Amino acid sequence: MKQFSQETRERMRIASQLRWNGARGQQAREHISRMLVAKLDLEKVRSLYQQGKALKAIGAEFGVRADAVMRFMEKHKIPRRKRWEAGRLCGPQHPNWKGSEASCKSLHMRLRRQRGTPQHCTVCGTSDPNKWYDWANLTGKYDDFDDYKRMCRQCHRAYDKARRIAA
Repeated sequence: MKQFSQETRERMRIASQLRWNGARGQQAREHISRMLVAKLDLEKVRSLYQQGKALKAIGAEFGVRADAVMRFMEKHKIPRRKRWEAGRLCGPQHPNWKGSEASCKSLHMRLRRQRGTPQHCTVCGTSDPNKWYDWANLTGKYDDFDDYKRMCRQCHRAYDKARRIAA
């Protein structure tokens, strides 16, 4: 281990004190004191988490950060949700939800999640695994997932071309 001179050790001690007494040090002290003092109610934490609340929201109720709630849950062996399980914010509950104002790509991703990936064409009846299949929108109402039809790429292009010519 490297040996520091007395002068260097004194400068390091002063720098450490400045860090600890500065703004970041104040945040660290408050966080540590909250962790030591905070008495989280096991049943309340468990019920809030099972209701689908996020760790951050649970922490806000107790006045602690999300990482303190996570450590508390690990200590008491409360199983964590998987990312895809119910309870996470999705759909209109999500703060970034745009509804029908979402991009075309986002709407198609939602459609695939809800109705799956098409494996055959309802127009020509093919189900060749070497072909590409799409969800083709029929009337231009992109946020209505009942307004889509399974089509192979060839039929989809022909349908869109015919619709553009008619318009």
